[in-house]
Amino acid sequence: MALTIKEKYELLAAEYERLADEKIKISMAIGVSPEQKMEAMEAARVYYQLANEHSKTVVNAVTVRPPKFTGQNTGMQNKIQKRIKFLKGVWATLGEVQHQEIVRYICDNNLDEAKRLWPDNGKDKDIGSRIMRFIKRHRKSI
Repeated sequence: MALTIKEKYELLAAEYERLADEKIKISMAIGVSPEQKMEAMEAARVYYQLANEHSKTVVNAVTVRPPKFTGQNTGMQNKIQKRIKFLKGVWATLGEVQHQEIVRYICDNNLDEAKRLWPDNGKDKDIGSRIMRFIKRHRKSI
């Protein structure tokens, strides 16, 4: 099993902490010369610094680089589901007819509901063209 970069850095940080703890134990041991104690303390300090840097790298990798934004929805939105349900109901009422006839029927009989589901988006002032564009974009769902 391949390790991710985050897991590798976590393992390295844990290993450096273990090595630093060993050096601390050596420096506290009885019968060790002062030079050996100083060397062990210096090595422990270096190991703790390395462990700290690897821990910071793991934390920064998660917090600084959030997941990439793709601009795509994670699923069908609630308003789209309502629109599809509305269109399926109209289709069930009329049966098999062309898209233009569906739009004409909605504009004649269900205009208030259509305006609520397809509010003015600034692109199309005509509600019929908004509904027609929606039908073309979502024809597999309808």
